[in-house]
Amino acid sequence: GYGTPKAQRVPYAFARRHPLLPLPEAIVQGTLERVRPILMTTSTTVLGLLPLVLFGDATGANIWDALALVLIGGLMSSTLFVLTITPAVYHVLERTKLPRERRTLASESAQEVSSVSA
Repeated sequence: GYGTPKAQRVPYAFARRHPLLPLPEAIVQGTLERVRPILMTTSTTVLGLLPLVLFGDATGANIWDALALVLIGGLMSSTLFVLTITPAVYHVLERTKLPRERRTLASESAQEVSSVSA
């Protein structure tokens, strides 16, 4: 919803992934969980705007036609973006984050070992 911070909305399904589930499987599972609600929201809005585009013959309806076309195009493209590009970018970012976390953990454990032995 609108009250949810953006940081919590975007990786909704990805943040819930099980730690033992491999990253690609978690991304696919999370995306599949969100497909239905996203498509339902998009399709209801597009279907609601179609009468403006198809039957807008009244005087002054040109602005409403243009607005409806822009909204339909934006919804369709953003739906495609959310279901394809966002999971791919998340995969790339998470894959680069994992080696950094491992290096950090390795350096921290090395520091602990050196402080214990000193």
